[in-house]
Amino acid sequence: MNRWKTMAMVGALAMAAWVPSVGAQTTTPVPDPQAHQDRRELRRDQRDLRQDRQDMRRDGRDIRQDKQDLRTDRQDRYRDRQTVRQDEKRSSRIGRQVTGPPSGRISATSIATAAVSTRTEGTSAPTIGTGVKIIAR
Repeated sequence: MNRWKTMAMVGALAMAAWVPSVGAQTTTPVPDPQAHQDRRELRRDQRDLRQDRQDMRRDGRDIRQDKQDLRTDRQDRYRDRQTVRQDEKRSSRIGRQVTGPPSGRISATSIATAAVSTRTEGTSAPTIGTGVKIIAR
């Protein structure tokens, strides 16, 4: 019986401590307008911060893309310069060689012109030039 009394007493003490705390939790808190304003400003600041981070990421992507575009442009300019140099070399080589007319066909006159050098004094026979290449396009 002694145990039963002890258990009843512990239960009564627990109820006495629990019931007032439940009542304190169920009361509606009075809204604090300053706290409400602070929470609103905090949410706005967090939203702005999130937007700023997105903008920074977008700017980083744009910068990387711009760098890639610049790199590509430099490579294109380099290739263009190489092509121009090769074209100049070809044209300078072709300029030193005797070529046919612009149509790309070699006529009999162009062959004769290329093959015959100027007549030397006292010689009536034409001489054949050396080192002259005839290129057909």
